[in-house]
Amino acid sequence: MDDVLSLEPCVIDLTHEPLQTTPVFGINARDMRNQSTSVILPPAQGQRIMLMGGGPDGKQNKTDAVDNVDIVDFKAAQPRFAAAAPLNLPRLHLNAVLLLDRTVFVTGGSLKQEDVPLARLQSEIYDPVKDEWTLTARCTVPQL
Repeated sequence: MDDVLSLEPCVIDLTHEPLQTTPVFGINARDMRNQSTSVILPPAQGQRIMLMGGGPDGKQNKTDAVDNVDIVDFKAAQPRFAAAAPLNLPRLHLNAVLLLDRTVFVTGGSLKQEDVPLARLQSEIYDPVKDEWTLTARCTVPQL
């Protein structure tokens, strides 16, 4: 059964009753974004959202995570996802945080669900100016 609460990527206009939505197209691996993560790229006033990783929903748990990264610019007249450099390591259940130098730190996750042997022990840092990811030191405890 499909998730009745599922909603395609969209802009939700809260100023109208009933709510109005405008689709945002261009997302890569659309059906593989379960358990992905996102951040607002700095500066927040730029209204650029980065979506990273993810994997299949529970029905397709034999499929690996994805390394896809997409950025959408909500200041554009017609916001649309655009591909960014992919993660070095496909992962789902990942965490992301912005660092003071405006890079994005991604850590944790796994190649498949909460599978400890496939845990991603290396973190990555994204440089938005260069559009590239750099692997960091390995951690010793899986973060799933």
